[in-house]
Amino acid sequence: MNIVNKLTLRHLKENKKRTVITVIGIIISVAMITATCVSVTSLLSLFEKSTRYNSGDWHCQLLSATAEQVQKLSENRDLKYVALYTNHEEEGYGFNIHNRERESLGVGSIGAGNRDYFSAFLTAPYTGNVPSNENEIMVTQDFLTKNKLDWKLGDVVTIDIGKRTQVYEDGVVEPIVGKYSIGETFQSIGEKKFTVVGILQEKNEPTRSIPILRGLATGEDNNASVFITANTLNKDTESLIKNAVQTVGISEESMNFHRDLFRYNLILRDADPALTTIAGFSLIILVIIVIASVMLIYNAFGISISERSRYLGMLASVGATRAQKRNSVYFEGFVLGLIGIPLGFGAGILGMFITFQALQPLIAESGLNISDSAALVLDFPWWILLVIAAVSAVTIAISAFIPAKRASKTTPIDSLRQNTDIKVKAKHLRSPRIVRTIFGYEGELAYKNMKRNGKKSRVITSSLVLSIILFLSVNTFCSMFMEANKMSTAIPYQISVNILDKHAEQFRADAAKLDSADKMYGVENLMLHVKTDKANYKSAYADRYEEKGFTIYVAVVDDIDFNIFCRENGMDHKAFYDTSAGLPILLLNGMDRTETAAKVFEDCIVGTSLSTGEDGILPPLDVKGLISYKNSDNYCYDLLPAGVICAYAPKSAVEEKEMMASDIIGFETDDHEKLYNDLMLLGESGEYGKINVVDYQEQMRMMNSTLMIMQVFIYGFIALMTLIAAANIFNTVSTSIDLRRKEFAMLKSVGVTPKGFRRMLQFESLFYGLKALIYGLPLSIGISFLMWYALNEGSMTIPFHLNWRIYLAVIAAVFLIVGLSMLYSTAKVKKDTIISTLKSDII
Repeated sequence: MNIVNKLTLRHLKENKKRTVITVIGIIISVAMITATCVSVTSLLSLFEKSTRYNSGDWHCQLLSATAEQVQKLSENRDLKYVALYTNHEEEGYGFNIHNRERESLGVGSIGAGNRDYFSAFLTAPYTGNVPSNENEIMVTQDFLTKNKLDWKLGDVVTIDIGKRTQVYEDGVVEPIVGKYSIGETFQSIGEKKFTVVGILQEKNEPTRSIPILRGLATGEDNNASVFITANTLNKDTESLIKNAVQTVGISEESMNFHRDLFRYNLILRDADPALTTIAGFSLIILVIIVIASVMLIYNAFGISISERSRYLGMLASVGATRAQKRNSVYFEGFVLGLIGIPLGFGAGILGMFITFQALQPLIAESGLNISDSAALVLDFPWWILLVIAAVSAVTIAISAFIPAKRASKTTPIDSLRQNTDIKVKAKHLRSPRIVRTIFGYEGELAYKNMKRNGKKSRVITSSLVLSIILFLSVNTFCSMFMEANKMSTAIPYQISVNILDKHAEQFRADAAKLDSADKMYGVENLMLHVKTDKANYKSAYADRYEEKGFTIYVAVVDDIDFNIFCRENGMDHKAFYDTSAGLPILLLNGMDRTETAAKVFEDCIVGTSLSTGEDGILPPLDVKGLISYKNSDNYCYDLLPAGVICAYAPKSAVEEKEMMASDIIGFETDDHEKLYNDLMLLGESGEYGKINVVDYQEQMRMMNSTLMIMQVFIYGFIALMTLIAAANIFNTVSTSIDLRRKEFAMLKSVGVTPKGFRRMLQFESLFYGLKALIYGLPLSIGISFLMWYALNEGSMTIPFHLNWRIYLAVIAAVFLIVGLSMLYSTAKVKKDTIISTLKSDII
């Protein structure tokens, strides 16, 4: 080790506080990079395991294959499974065990598969064995429980086999496969004996709608669905399967690859919106982390160079070259990186482990963590550590670049004169009169100190500005990301029933008698694309929407409820029943459905007609009034994508225009399971035709949990960015004050009182904060707008708005952090004596 590097190590040891601060900055940086990379790889691993659990372990489906072709594929040693499955859909191959209490529970379909099928598609635990022939069956425990059957392994049971069909209003007859459908019929073709050889203990997701599985019969391997699984899944798997399949005479058009499984293993053949979003979001986070880290570590290196400028000058005086001085800074970065990068690895991995453990309950509720084999755990390839180390090393190198360049230019004269940071002429120190008028002598002195300190002052200001920009930009980006991916969770009803309009009135009357239904109302809607003149839009939306139009969601409201709604908002409901000019609607003047939403339309849109663009097939929409979200009711609550405009129309007007063929009824309840069963029983017992009952409770629970997981990651990242920004400001300001101890001693020597000294520093804090906000806030708004525009690709589906509460919080935080930094630093120099400080070698 050369003498320069030895002196660098000695400097690091002697300045333990500065060394520790720099190492902490590196640890935070590496930990955040590690957390980002590890969380992405772990989530992709979770998605892959969850996909296998929910849809089976297969790589390619063949739409048609003969028995001879299947046999040849089975002999291919590169293929792990050649799974065959059939449910005789063309014959309606079903069963009916004739449940006396509720026949629908005992009706279903039987699926048939070979041994490879059960290996690939049974992802839930089971007892016993898988069926090996057409006389052996495997049943789900859920099916046995619901039908109160005491079937056990080895039992021989008799099941009525037949055809399940559905007759529609137009006379069309279709086979039914899977779950029971209200209104279906069962035509028996005879009883058959089966031996129970296996019982699925849980609901097996890939075969969820098929409660009974049997082995394949002789001859059923012709034209069965074929699912192929290769021995390994990598970038060559698709080509391997194509070659194997084409070799036996099957065309590429008959292949359907399991793209989700390929994508979650980062084997991409085409663009995937979800992965593109994750990759883009992760890349932006990494860039922000690197920028924030460079800002923090750069200041630490810059301060280190200022502290050891004397010894750098001394090295120059005895012949040290510019390269040696520059390399001393890089060597310092190398040493600190050797300490900080491994510790950062550990901190990031530990942090994600704790986060994953805390998230397990939410992940379980989201439906992703559905078994011990599909849990969110730390899962990352070894090469990701090399990527993290490389990104961290580049971050440190960038941070050290400018300080190293400054160090290389240090001369003996500069180090002795100690004036490299103060290069200002007297005329530039003149302060505006308003400063002394408002803040007095101490304010003027603080203002001149800022200008006189030159680079030191600019370092503090730039650190504040960058911290403001990073925090606000990250917050805005995360908010927009959440808004772009959010799903409305404001649906007030838990159950919905879709029924033909002609049966709806009778069904409503009968459903109203159910004790489990607390409230019932229509939730039918129309989704249309409309256009209107440019003059009807506010300026922010005029060009975009006048050119392409917009999607409108028309909530069809029961007449009585609509009349009450109008009365509560001071409107005459009678106007909304005049259908002479088209379908009358009440238009919601907002897009993002919040009370602070910006208005989209001008008042002149009232009285105009919106063309639906359906070439006269559908009537135009006659705008009878505008309403703000604050005064709206909760009828626009469906799972709407961003950018959809809401409107309201009375049900009778929609029916008069013949725009409804069916009716959707929403039910509010405290016991969604009981109400679901009650409605199913009602549908089975009455003559309502085909109805569809949907339970939203489980769906909404999963959506809420998934949204919560996203929020934990995003707001956790914001919290870390806040920590970095605060640490950077505190470190920069406190060190700057510490390096000015000689200057403060001089001011005291010429008569500045302790009170005046405190006021001067208070005004300095104020000026730094004001200057940083003057630059930081407009730049943050501009960057936020550019991010919004890029995220929307100019489509304006997500309205641009700023969270003014966050901006106020940032303004307060800037003054608070700068003020506390000043107080902390001045408390340390408060006891310094004038003579000892002036005699010291402190800059």
